[in-house]
Amino acid sequence: MIRLDKENKTAYNGNMIMSNQLPKQIILFFGSPGSGKGTQARMLAEKFGLFYLGCGDMLRDFSKENSDNAKTVRESQKRGELVPTEIVEKVFFQKLEETLSKGISVISDGFPRNIAQAEALDKVLRKIGKISIKVVLINLSKESAFNRILNRKTCARCKATVPFNSKTKDLKRCPDCGGELILRSDDSKKTLQKRWETYEKETKLLTEYYGKQIIRIDGEPDIEDVFQEVVSKIISV
Repeated sequence: MIRLDKENKTAYNGNMIMSNQLPKQIILFFGSPGSGKGTQARMLAEKFGLFYLGCGDMLRDFSKENSDNAKTVRESQKRGELVPTEIVEKVFFQKLEETLSKGISVISDGFPRNIAQAEALDKVLRKIGKISIKVVLINLSKESAFNRILNRKTCARCKATVPFNSKTKDLKRCPDCGGELILRSDDSKKTLQKRWETYEKETKLLTEYYGKQIIRIDGEPDIEDVFQEVVSKIISV
């Protein structure tokens, strides 16, 4: 997880932005499988010195535990289905509430994924109080999404995801820690198709739920170009 940098500040366009001067908020990243929402969320957290909370990463770590809930998570991921909301609340909301209650803004991806989870999130935020929400939606075609996912890799050591593009396609070692890069076990055509169908059925309904709060981003260009659009629109809202 990405925590506040030592000096608690970052530079943008020549102006110094102090993260403790930003309004306390949660920035949610949405998008189809393979849209790059996790990558963009991490990059934004690093740029502004905020706390990154990735629901997918937390669930994958939790699934390795020896418990009935962890077994349920493993089975849901294997089938390409959403993890039951009550389990997500247990592993995600505790850290979210702890971080926001300290006055630290959060950037997150992978939650909520349906209306029930969005409503549960609203309850937590009302409990904390005075937390604004920004919602970033990264749009990507199904063809592009499948190509990216089936070719992306994960570091066996640090668990970082290395997106597939012209610069990374031949990498065999993690650029961060040097660990071996492997294909993710939950990335297969069958599982991906199921995940896409779930996204179409449930997650896209969130665009209606959040309505005018949504900041729409074109996910087709290169990572750096997408990030420039994300930053530009985030600071202008």
